[in-house]
Amino acid sequence: MALTHRELVRRFLDAFHTNDSATLDALVADDYINHAGIGDGRGPLKRLIQANTDAFADLRYEIDPLIEQGDLIAVRLTVTGTHRGPYRGVAPTDRTVRFEVIDIWRVANGRLVEHWGLSDQLGLAQQLGLALAPTEGR
Repeated sequence: MALTHRELVRRFLDAFHTNDSATLDALVADDYINHAGIGDGRGPLKRLIQANTDAFADLRYEIDPLIEQGDLIAVRLTVTGTHRGPYRGVAPTDRTVRFEVIDIWRVANGRLVEHWGLSDQLGLAQQLGLALAPTEGR
């Protein structure tokens, strides 16, 4: 029995946040296209997941709305976790963080084939205590 788009995305998110590689392989197409700047295919996605779960071992998410239209599905997430491992060059702070993410996927043949996403990286950086200076002229 094929998964609905909603079930597919929910299973993907569960696998993402638990670093379940086998489930990711089943849900994500070999030629996955990622427009969020991490690179295409499962390899870059798995490296991102590993970095996130290494840094935030208790990573959790809440789905706010989940919207489906044709072969596209969009979700707004609130992500929480405790910073217990290195993250993008930042040593563990043991701070609990909370930030928002918006993801859109395209589904084909029962698998995720394309992704667009935005996350509140500025809010996350501020919660981790990073001092960010404005860029001159902007």
